[in-house]
Amino acid sequence: MFKTLADAFKNREIRKSIIITLLLLLVYRLGCYLPTPGLSSDLYASIAENDVSGVLSLLNAVTGSALQNAAVFALGVTPYINASIIVQLLSVAIPALERLSKQGDDGRQKINLVTKIVALVLALAQGLGIVLGLGSDYIQPIFGENLIWLTSVFVILILMAGTCFTMWLGDKITEQGVGNGLSLIIFVGILATSAQSIVNAIQNISNSLTYLWELLGFLALVLLIFFLKVFIDDHVTDIDVVVNLEVPYEVLLSRVVGRRTCKDCGYIYNTSWNMGYKKCPKCGGEWGIRSDDNEETYKTRYEVYLKETLPILDYFKSQGKVLSVTGDKDPRQSYENMINEFKKSEIPGLKRFLEQR
Repeated sequence: MFKTLADAFKNREIRKSIIITLLLLLVYRLGCYLPTPGLSSDLYASIAENDVSGVLSLLNAVTGSALQNAAVFALGVTPYINASIIVQLLSVAIPALERLSKQGDDGRQKINLVTKIVALVLALAQGLGIVLGLGSDYIQPIFGENLIWLTSVFVILILMAGTCFTMWLGDKITEQGVGNGLSLIIFVGILATSAQSIVNAIQNISNSLTYLWELLGFLALVLLIFFLKVFIDDHVTDIDVVVNLEVPYEVLLSRVVGRRTCKDCGYIYNTSWNMGYKKCPKCGGEWGIRSDDNEETYKTRYEVYLKETLPILDYFKSQGKVLSVTGDKDPRQSYENMINEFKKSEIPGLKRFLEQR
């Protein structure tokens, strides 16, 4: 692992990405301590501290104590997380969103924009909830005692701006840094809160042995997760190449509808290959048709392909690992076309495959 990190820092582009990621995460952590003008941080902190095992405690952990500090980033990325879940659920019920989910990169960009708009609306709702739920006692007048409402509006706008800036940081980390930006922001927040909890537990061990057992349990869990991560990484095989067999919709449909299966031995024959077999050439049995070899079932499977498989294919295309091969001929011709394309390709994984054949 340490050798991998050392090799990564030797690469200029990777080193640059890591530095950008660390700097942007530092900006986020600073924002977690920047107080929101007009919000009483002391009174707000007392509420968060008293809610040890409640919802506020969980949200405070996700935001890296920004909620407890009544900071500009008090809402963190929770509005965006909730918006993502809502939009994903609505994409099944709303035809327009469902169509966007099937349009590749362009569709995903538009859905991402819709998600951010929904996140902004949720941030407005959460800001209103904080201001109205806490009441005027927690609002410090900025524009005078008679304009508490204006200070409340100002606080809501600041919290919304903090959410927008957090989403922007996440996008920049994803684009120019290392890993998924929003996931790293959540991870750093939880890590910072965990560090504070560990310090508090160590300080209170002399008062109660319960803190000692909680601390040992936490460390054991961390070690277990670390070893599982190393084990999984050591047993995962990287995908060198993805072969995309391109077949028109009509040809695929004819193959599914024309598929026949021997009732005795299970041999598969397709009428679209025009081999003229009246009976199974293997055992002489009668042909049968499977219940799912129909147009309606195929249409459903094709929609699943567009929604779930095609985005994965787009991901590997962005890495230059996809080789597309025409597969609208019979199996033997399609196989020969595929091998010919393998020989022309410059993808290293295909060269190794041909050498091992």
